[in-house]
Amino acid sequence: MRTLLRGDEPPADTVNERVRTRVKALADAHMAHTGARMSEVAASVSRQLDVSAFWARQVCSGTKVPSIELLHGLMERTRSDAESAARDR
Repeated sequence: MRTLLRGDEPPADTVNERVRTRVKALADAHMAHTGARMSEVAASVSRQLDVSAFWARQVCSGTKVPSIELLHGLMERTRSDAESAARDR
């Protein structure tokens, strides 16, 4: 919005592309930090957000765009993971 208000060109990628990229980056960072596999991350997301493991895997791998409700749940999950990691240091 700020870009458009300044009269600049909007980004070339779509909002959906940015969301998919960011969710995948978070999942990748989580896997790198914890050593978890994608199947484990997807299973955890599936349980915590009450969605199918297949859908959770597609969202975490950046294939599908999460709904607003699921995106909010992912945000809460990420915040919780970050708080746990900070306590473990």
